[in-house]
Amino acid sequence: MNDELLTKLQISPAAVELISIINFLFTLADDKQKLFEDCEGKEGREINRYVNRTRRDIISNRLYDMEDFVKDWQLDHKSALEKLFQEPLNDAKLSKLKIEDPRFIFKIHSTQPHIRFMRFIMIV
Repeated sequence: MNDELLTKLQISPAAVELISIINFLFTLADDKQKLFEDCEGKEGREINRYVNRTRRDIISNRLYDMEDFVKDWQLDHKSALEKLFQEPLNDAKLSKLKIEDPRFIFKIHSTQPHIRFMRFIMIV
């Protein structure tokens, strides 16, 4: 999808974070098509706002409770955190998290559910 993103949305290959989160959030063909229809011809700032709005909508409308997060955490910390924050996380970002208690992570996150992971790291 990266070539299609770069071509249709005229996103710079240097916009690694934006490309990464688009690939993470827009996995279904219909969602990708809607992204292209809604954002083709828009500036990077507008595309970024669209993607962030989509992320916020996903977080606001999901049913993901503490017990689900704890179960996911026990299976795989990275995928549990990606599901909680609705953003892709690399090893460099994950290494900054010094907390190992999934219940504490979920409680803090639930006070600011739309927070991005790196901002979350700064407050814990």
